[in-house]
Amino acid sequence: MAKGVAPTTEQDKALFALAVGVLKEHYDLGRKWPLDYTLPTGRSIEAVCDRAADLPGEIPDEILRQLRGLITALSVPEPKTKFYRDYAAVLREVADRLKLPLDHRRPWLRRSL
Repeated sequence: MAKGVAPTTEQDKALFALAVGVLKEHYDLGRKWPLDYTLPTGRSIEAVCDRAADLPGEIPDEILRQLRGLITALSVPEPKTKFYRDYAAVLREVADRLKLPLDHRRPWLRRSL
């Protein structure tokens, strides 16, 4: 039974890394995140986030650097720890902010409009 758990966990971690990369690419290119977007694997960001909430361990530094760049740029609060479960909600918030028009992605900009 333990053999079935490790591949799923590793697959979910790989999907999380893929989601971070795709979101970063959309941000870097100034694209709006489509409401119905799914990753090439067929999973939605929401599904990846739901699964990441149950992943053990910390996010690798390389992925965390990309994610921190996004959360800084989009003014998403950052958790104090580096665990997948803490960043699952952050990744969902990043995707939600990327669904907004460019001039509405930061909350402090929306307040001043």
